[in-house]
Amino acid sequence: MGGDPARPGAAGPARRAATEPGQGDETLPGVGAAAGPARPAKALPPDALLERLVPTCTRTFRLAGEALLCESNDERVVRLAEELFGRFGPPSDGSVEPLVLRVLVHAPADPAPLAPRPVFRTHAHLFTVVLGPHDSAAADVLAGRAFAVVSPALVEEGWRLQHQVIAALALGMLGPARGYVPLHSACLARGDRGVLVLGPSGAGKSTLAYAAARRGYRVVADDSVHLGGGEEPRAWGTPWQLQLLPDARTLFPELAALEPRQQTNGELKLDVDLGALLPGSVATSAPLGPVLVLERRPGRTTIERLTDAEAAAVVEPAWPWQVGWTHRHQQRLDDVIARGVYRFVAGAEPGAAVDALDAFMEERWDRSAEDRG
Repeated sequence: MGGDPARPGAAGPARRAATEPGQGDETLPGVGAAAGPARPAKALPPDALLERLVPTCTRTFRLAGEALLCESNDERVVRLAEELFGRFGPPSDGSVEPLVLRVLVHAPADPAPLAPRPVFRTHAHLFTVVLGPHDSAAADVLAGRAFAVVSPALVEEGWRLQHQVIAALALGMLGPARGYVPLHSACLARGDRGVLVLGPSGAGKSTLAYAAARRGYRVVADDSVHLGGGEEPRAWGTPWQLQLLPDARTLFPELAALEPRQQTNGELKLDVDLGALLPGSVATSAPLGPVLVLERRPGRTTIERLTDAEAAAVVEPAWPWQVGWTHRHQQRLDDVIARGVYRFVAGAEPGAAVDALDAFMEERWDRSAEDRG
């Protein structure tokens, strides 16, 4: 088993030793190993584990460059998944085994209120989501299989089911099971290339993305991308709904009527249906160009290239899993860094930031693309 590729900034237990594809999924103690003579299962009341719940409707969607098989006993769940993933276009031809997401709806005899916020947990190859005593989910992120049992109350709150269960499980499986590299980043497409915009929460990635969309850029993502899909790295996102801070209404008058909604992390944000508000302003993926690391400071907007060591320290994957990081993942991350990483210092005016981005793309990318042509 290979060691973790040395890289400045690689931190803690988030990524264990990089492994070749197919490794890193060792049998857990007591699982799959001979454990003595078989013992009859203890009798349980009929359907005590809801084992009689079975899916009655299935649909296959495209998820980034992969296929996702969604199964449920409630057509409303499948429709919510279609709202999320249907915009990726038709699924693949079936030659690749799909990721599987099964969400079953059960009406409990003792209904209980949903928790105000979900609880996410991960250990080794397992990922769980709990939203209340009758609403929980689990995924084996290496195997690419996820399962949830939810109450009708959660189905009625369609947004929470979509984002806190369906999207969380499906996107969570892309990295370990299919080799994608998740990044906490926006991605803006111009011409035939995308530029990644990294930065912590509150740095202004979503505001910059919306301001750029108003100026003709296409938005691939405003906060989270997955790198993968073929020989040339591509950034994949779900750009059709941006989450902006409430004060964005003072910057963009057309958003004045929107009311903030509590997000998965508890923050209040404006949900902006970008595709409806600015038709033609979204793209599900883009080939990669340079990487910008956004910082907000008063004063002049500047863009300057980082050293290799600085770049490797700031371009970190959003990888919470303790397993699954392979040399393939590391190579994809290294390829991104090799395209150039720049510190993008911007002030409070998003228009000025887009002006600087325009000039940067013209000078550093569009001109080099013409030279390559």
